[in-house]
Amino acid sequence: MEKAKEIARIFKKVFGKPPALFLFLSLIIISVLFRGGNIVGGGEAGAAFYSLKRMFEMSKDSWAEVFFGMPSGLTVAAAPMFALLAFLQGISIPGFILQALFFMGMAFLTLYSMYIFTSELFPEAPKKLWVFSSLFYLFNPYSIMNIWNRFLPNVNLFYSFLPLGLALFIRGLKLKDYRYSLLLAILTAIFSYAFAAPAQSLFFWFLILLTGLFQFVFVQRNIYVLKYFFLTILLWSIANFWWISQEIYYRFSGLFAEVSGSVFTASGNLETLRSLSESLGKISNILLLQHGTFYTTATSIPFRWPLFYSHPLSLILQWLVIILVLFIAIRKRNQVGIKFLLLLFVISVFFSKGTSEPLGELFYLAFKKISLLEFFRNPFEKLGPLIPLSISPLFGVAVYEIELGLGKIRRAFGTLTKVFFVFYLFIFMGFPFFTGLVFTSYNPPANNFEVGYQVKVPQYYQEADGWLSSVGDDFRFMSLPIGGEGIFYNWEKGYAGVEESAVLFSKPSFSYGTTALYFQDIINSLERLFIEHVDFYKIARLLNIRYILFRPDFDFRLSNMRDPATLEKLLEERVNTFEAKLFFAKKFDRLEFYEFSADTLLPKFFIGGQPIETNRIGDLEDIYWGKAERNDFLVLAGTDGLQGNVKTSLFHPSAIFKLKGPNALSYSNDSNIIPFVERTPTDRIYPLVLLREKLTKLLTLELSSKTEYELMILGKRVVEAKLAGETGDQEAVKKSLTLYRNALDGALDKIRLLSWQEGKRLWREDFVRTAFETHLILLNELEKSFAGDAQMVSFIDDTQRLIREKSSKLGIMPTHEVAVKDDFPIDDRVVYHFEVGTPGEYELVFPEKSWSTYFNLPSSMPIQINQEIKIKSFIFSDEGYPTLEKIYFDKGINEIGFNLTGSKNLVDFKDQISINNVGNPEGIKYSIKNFDPRVSYNVFFDYDVRSGLSPKVSLVQNTDKTIDGKVQRIYEETSPQDNYWFDFRSFSEQIAPAGYADFADLIITVEPWNDCEQLFSFNKSKCLDIGLREKFNRRSEAAIKNLKVEKALPREPFLRNTGSMNASKLPEIEMASTKISTTKYLVSIKGANGPFTLIFSELFNPGWKIYEGRENLSLPWATWGKKPLLGTKHYLVNGYANAWNIDKNGDYNLVVEYWPQRILSLGYLISGLFAVGGIVYLYLNRNGKRQ
Repeated sequence: MEKAKEIARIFKKVFGKPPALFLFLSLIIISVLFRGGNIVGGGEAGAAFYSLKRMFEMSKDSWAEVFFGMPSGLTVAAAPMFALLAFLQGISIPGFILQALFFMGMAFLTLYSMYIFTSELFPEAPKKLWVFSSLFYLFNPYSIMNIWNRFLPNVNLFYSFLPLGLALFIRGLKLKDYRYSLLLAILTAIFSYAFAAPAQSLFFWFLILLTGLFQFVFVQRNIYVLKYFFLTILLWSIANFWWISQEIYYRFSGLFAEVSGSVFTASGNLETLRSLSESLGKISNILLLQHGTFYTTATSIPFRWPLFYSHPLSLILQWLVIILVLFIAIRKRNQVGIKFLLLLFVISVFFSKGTSEPLGELFYLAFKKISLLEFFRNPFEKLGPLIPLSISPLFGVAVYEIELGLGKIRRAFGTLTKVFFVFYLFIFMGFPFFTGLVFTSYNPPANNFEVGYQVKVPQYYQEADGWLSSVGDDFRFMSLPIGGEGIFYNWEKGYAGVEESAVLFSKPSFSYGTTALYFQDIINSLERLFIEHVDFYKIARLLNIRYILFRPDFDFRLSNMRDPATLEKLLEERVNTFEAKLFFAKKFDRLEFYEFSADTLLPKFFIGGQPIETNRIGDLEDIYWGKAERNDFLVLAGTDGLQGNVKTSLFHPSAIFKLKGPNALSYSNDSNIIPFVERTPTDRIYPLVLLREKLTKLLTLELSSKTEYELMILGKRVVEAKLAGETGDQEAVKKSLTLYRNALDGALDKIRLLSWQEGKRLWREDFVRTAFETHLILLNELEKSFAGDAQMVSFIDDTQRLIREKSSKLGIMPTHEVAVKDDFPIDDRVVYHFEVGTPGEYELVFPEKSWSTYFNLPSSMPIQINQEIKIKSFIFSDEGYPTLEKIYFDKGINEIGFNLTGSKNLVDFKDQISINNVGNPEGIKYSIKNFDPRVSYNVFFDYDVRSGLSPKVSLVQNTDKTIDGKVQRIYEETSPQDNYWFDFRSFSEQIAPAGYADFADLIITVEPWNDCEQLFSFNKSKCLDIGLREKFNRRSEAAIKNLKVEKALPREPFLRNTGSMNASKLPEIEMASTKISTTKYLVSIKGANGPFTLIFSELFNPGWKIYEGRENLSLPWATWGKKPLLGTKHYLVNGYANAWNIDKNGDYNLVVEYWPQRILSLGYLISGLFAVGGIVYLYLNRNGKRQ
């Protein structure tokens, strides 16, 4: 009894001073996290606290100097926080101390804000109820994974602030005091970093709206609620005007649609939603606040600690607690606070599960119709905070009610209740925090418990950045190797996360690929262009690249990057050579800098030479194909108003078709292509047929199944038309084919998306092609039914033409019918589809000097040019590339087709071989000669299984990585097994290697036949014992013959018309530019005596404006009120840059300014004055009457 009393006294003492308890817990958690004295980072969080000054520089203006430069958008919301942190780091406070204080503050705020929120809902309840609610808000499965393990500072801050913001809104409603609206607005500005993502702002205001509606419906039907709600929106908008204005500009500038359209599609958003809902949206997981996969599949995390929460006993305990919480809440549902929380909880479950059952169709429909919901493609992640927000106060209520009820039976029972829930929170839910396990992950080095999220950037990065900052301004550098957004550094503590060159260096660089507008196409080819073109400086000068950084301090296999040794060797070969014009500059430990010769460089502003038009402006290799001189530039074909004649016209194929033959079109009776049809459109109940189809499509959420269904419906429309044609029902034919036309785009969009998602040229290529070819065959037969009706024949022809034109853009089939003759059969026919913008004579150039290595090149051959067959000869261009004789093409769609025969075998294979798992356990290796990672390879062989299992084919590359002790091959498949086939059968596959590999080997193996699991079918786990399993190994043997590996296609050709190759004389203009800020440049023009093109090597954006004047235009307000220079056409050049046509003579000054900076400057002023005025007002009225 005395022990129980002592425990009770301890509880009273600890829980009686919540802020002290919260501060103590926060200190413990942060002490564990920062135990090594290093900053922490990795994953999506990166290493922001390494250089807070750089983070501030990238967020303070409306234009950020990263990559080519880019609009800051919502990033400016983080500027106030990074300004303070950068200042503190600038006065020599270490980054890890600042980061520790920041996260300690967030841990404390998480606890204390929930404490305030719960006390607002249940003001009469004892403090221990509020404290237990606070503890659960921190120590719960959602917080463990989605907040602290994911470790995104802005998400963490949003989660921490959310209860406090809602509590202030509720208090203002209850007290009818507008001051709380003002206080909330000021606090959102202070915590603006928490809103640095659209989903978080939308989520916050959705929650505020729900709270206001609840108050209006269930508490006080008073006009004050509406006035208070709209006042809160108004004050919030003013307090946060600086970053809201940037987001509004971005959304309505047209850039948002262009960027989101290049990265996301409506079908892609829906598929992402469906996929994530399927894996994360199970009701059982949501009720337990558990991430659907993290707690069940995290096997490579230290001690596999997440799996503890999916153990049956653990699940029983979690279910017991959540059932008790909900049971007590439902019993107490008449209390206003509990009713509000239960409403939030139900809404949170509905939204967090996404399209999962039950009622997933409602969410799907809302997502499809409301564009703003695209930010919630991952509903559990984006809307999930509402679950712990609503359940945490209910948890406190449950603890209090259980303690109260059991305490009436016996006082000790009440004490034991508190002990149980303290154990549940601090031990059961809290152990990942107090042990540091929550700060580990499945990627190395974070899967090492001793390292976790610790990051220690080597000193040589700071030295290298200091040197770069000292050698000048307004240049960029390129890193080698270049990879994707993720990287695995081999630093002392390691690092696995987003590539952070933008933070490590104060100069913009090209160090990794990302989906930034105009950037992706260029960055993805830079490394390849450097490898293939010794005169890479011709590309570098257009990108304002002055230095190349060689960095080998990372794991290239895990990072999906090229082996640094390959690039190091190449650099050694090129340095100090006349052709490369590249020189060694500086070395900092493992980092080496190389500099291009000064005479090769172009400044950020320069006078353009002759334009080279291309239909693929992001392909900078066109600089070589267009034979560009120093100041020449690339421009998109069709751009009007260019200064001077077009030097070269280049057109790349928009689609490529490979037809094996022997027929041009193939037909299929597959019911998934041409289904059985009973009704035609003139049937009375046909509308019901369409309704059923619509409902089936609506209820089919999985994208591939939906696409297959839509293709089947297209086939159904064609069959309907054919049936109607047989009876002469013209009306039904027209209705069916009109429905077909209307549905065609939607089906093709889904095929395009699936192809992109699966990384294939065309999703289910054979099936899709056969489906559309079958449609054309049926339409040809339909046309015969109306042979004497010119109007109907024309209508059917138009449908066929539409099918060919639209499907050709996806690479499904050519636009023109494929010609077939006795001397020109379809035999590995390849057809190139071009959309020519300028009529003229073109040569078809194959950019492959080693053509004869892969294919036989006949002197002449039949070629289909659109609908004609001509005999054409191959010649070689002056660069040494094979080309076809010049051909005249009109503007529009043009196609060239020929049989690609004579492909050479790229492996040494002569005779039939026998392979078995005893004599050849490692298999037989065949090296692919003249390996080209840019193209796919066709692999063929015949095999006969003599015993055991079929052969397994693997593509082994030097970039293959090892994960959990297993090597990951880019291709590894076992040939089909048939125990009742007693002769040779064929294997055929097209394999695409990793584009960054240096070599590839084809390895054929046979694995031992093993019947362990068959013999122990009652207990298959026995076969996990390797020793036991190996006892059941039996011999496998297969014969292999006719092995051939060949290039699937040559490198993609292009059409070239050298229209005006005479060098155009550059205008004799003196030009100098001065950088005023990241958003303003002063350009001085002297001696202009005619029109010229001014090129600005910064990311193209309509926000860049050009102004003229003779006064001092460097003043911040100098251009305010001025109109942009008249008659200046602003257009895209070089795949990313800005160009203006200037037609003004004489000497004058120009200012190139990113004008949204004006809005931001005004926003800083408005928000700053509002915050200061609001704070003064609240202070002066702190004890006044309710406002």
